[in-house]
Amino acid sequence: VDLFGSGGSPIYNGQVATATANSGTYVASYTAENAKNFDLFVKFGGENIKGSPFSNTVKPAAQCGTKSSIQGTGLTAASISPSKSAFTIQARDQYGNAKTQALTSAEFVVRVARTSGSGMQGTNGPPPFYGKTAISTSPTVHATFNTATNDGKYAGYYQIPSTPSPTGYTHYLYASYVTAGGVYATYYDSSATQTVGVPINTNNLNVGTTAMTKSVTTAGLTAATWTTSNGDGPWGSGTTLKTSDDVYVVRYSGMYKPNSQTQMYFRWTSLDANRDRVKLWIDNKLIIEQWISLANTSPSGTYLFDSSNGIYDFHTEIFRKAGGTTTPQFEDSTTTTFGTAIPTARLYLSDKVSGSPYAVTVST
Repeated sequence: VDLFGSGGSPIYNGQVATATANSGTYVASYTAENAKNFDLFVKFGGENIKGSPFSNTVKPAAQCGTKSSIQGTGLTAASISPSKSAFTIQARDQYGNAKTQALTSAEFVVRVARTSGSGMQGTNGPPPFYGKTAISTSPTVHATFNTATNDGKYAGYYQIPSTPSPTGYTHYLYASYVTAGGVYATYYDSSATQTVGVPINTNNLNVGTTAMTKSVTTAGLTAATWTTSNGDGPWGSGTTLKTSDDVYVVRYSGMYKPNSQTQMYFRWTSLDANRDRVKLWIDNKLIIEQWISLANTSPSGTYLFDSSNGIYDFHTEIFRKAGGTTTPQFEDSTTTTFGTAIPTARLYLSDKVSGSPYAVTVST
């Protein structure tokens, strides 16, 4: 059994095995990674069986954020409003095949983060979080998508406002593929006064893997050791590398969707003033700063979103000093009255589109 792509390539050689002894039936299998038309040849003794070759069409697999691509003049250059800086995302599967049908437009998010200060991100660098003084003094610029054309491509644009002046800011365009249901967590051996180093694998059962970043359904310390018997907890199962006797930093990154209101309030609960420190960025703005000093009350912050149904960057860093046993979490509310953790359905796993982020030069 062999699969020949249109034009003669690629060629995939299948495997054939006897289905059941003495039954005269066989099972053939092959793996194709290129989405295109193929001729499927089935031969016995070097001769085609009846009907061979068969026409075969391999379609793209499910979309993959890190393989999807983005292009356009707006990736590296922009002018201030009313000029529109354009881009187009091509959805692709895990093998890089271009998707040819529309997805839900909300699955892609494009924005331009603007920062000033010291320790700003470098070329294709991460946002200036842990230990940096760079800040986003002006709101993140969110892109607008055009009407989807049901061809796997998503065109859109963004506009850089003239106020405040772009002079003195760095501008980075981030394009992400998002999935509802949690955020990513990365773990570090560090003190609150150090810059985090190389992430650590907090599950020593993951032999031979680099399980340093895990997807979690909540942003908080759900338990001191954070393990589960079936291994689906952030720190796996059984013996872990981190316990309540250790010092560590957890960095959560993802995206967040407001609860039908533009004004949202956030609180970090059950703060252990002797052992916990926390920072929270919403839409790339620092709204909770509990890092240098340790307050006795649960710190809170608020943010005014430009849309009640948009999806915004969510980033937090948590320092836990040895001996901490509390289980704090982030809560959100449309008022200053809190009571429940941020629902999993409003947290989004975010994967950068291939090539993202891009440094944008803004001309005035």
